[in-house]
Amino acid sequence: MLQRIPEPEVMDSPAEAIAYDSMDFTEVNSAFAQDAIAIAQLQARGFILDAGTGTARIPIAIARQLPQWQIIGIDLAKSMLEIGTHHVEQAGLQAQIQLECVDAKQMQQFQIQNLTV
Repeated sequence: MLQRIPEPEVMDSPAEAIAYDSMDFTEVNSAFAQDAIAIAQLQARGFILDAGTGTARIPIAIARQLPQWQIIGIDLAKSMLEIGTHHVEQAGLQAQIQLECVDAKQMQQFQIQNLTV
């Protein structure tokens, strides 16, 4: 299983979000998405939480392979979520992916009913 190392601070300036989004994380994002998909496929449908979703590339990759699943991506960086929202809309996955501005360190304040993965 792929280990993710969180960034020590929020990348919330528009320039940081654009720079992050332009980096090629295809290999690591694909590996992470495939791990989540392998777990999720054990059930027919459910809810997936992506904490630290950034620009929503991983939720989009998962949603394309698991169309019956709902995905909630959370991030504290509003600039990242703005780009992520654009990506979700471009992919036509607004009904399947929800993005929220939430501090992953304070997730107890963010309640998700029926969270599966």
